[in-house]
Amino acid sequence: MANTSLRDVIKKAGSKYDLVLAVAKRARQIVDEQQGDVLATEKPVTIAIEEILDGRVKYRWNSDLAG
Repeated sequence: MANTSLRDVIKKAGSKYDLVLAVAKRARQIVDEQQGDVLATEKPVTIAIEEILDGRVKYRWNSDLAG
């Protein structure tokens, strides 16, 4: 992820607001999946961003819930 610009990340997500929501939700999932004392070498937010950029995690919004 070190070579990825913020613009590339936002383009992948559609908007920075969608990106924040998707990354936050995935980061919470990663934390919940971690086992007790085992800590990842990378922070959950970094892992979530990389997963979204690589296409390993996809998300969609339910338009019925939107404003």
